[in-house]
Amino acid sequence: MLCLELPSIEIFNEQTEQFETIGGLTVELEHSLYTVAKWEAKHKTSFMSADMDLPFLTDYAKEMCITKNVPDNAWLCLTRDQLADIISYMNDSHTATKINRKHIAGKSSRSVTAELIYYWMFSLKIPMECEHWHFNRLMTLIEVSSVESMPKKKMGKKEAIQQQKELNAMRRAKYGTKG
Repeated sequence: MLCLELPSIEIFNEQTEQFETIGGLTVELEHSLYTVAKWEAKHKTSFMSADMDLPFLTDYAKEMCITKNVPDNAWLCLTRDQLADIISYMNDSHTATKINRKHIAGKSSRSVTAELIYYWMFSLKIPMECEHWHFNRLMTLIEVSSVESMPKKKMGKKEAIQQQKELNAMRRAKYGTKG
């Protein structure tokens, strides 16, 4: 979870023709499958293929916000440093797991959406509570679960012969025989 202190700023409200103070509050943000699904439901496009520009970040920060009753105009108070913090938080893996991607077949060109990720979760029997994990951590769990559930690679002919030779040598040594 990411905690941000939105600074208070003064703006001119053209409707009331008065200055107003906005911001000055703390918000908690969660980058998770749940928030990605909310954003995709609103924008009808894949989060994974969206351009990460300023309007995107500001809008996605609203979806990430788990603090209740944050006024829309409070998001005008986001600073450049806070936007950088949001990007850094979104890009952090939130896991110690490192994946060797040599074994993974070529990537598909299909669009990855929240529904597809939910499908992966269900088919890999990942509990629903994980939708609130950090998004990158969940994606790592999906990848690890997928790799671990793959059938084990069969041993090649040369490897099988070598293994048999080693077993025979061990047995000869153990029982003191010649063959």
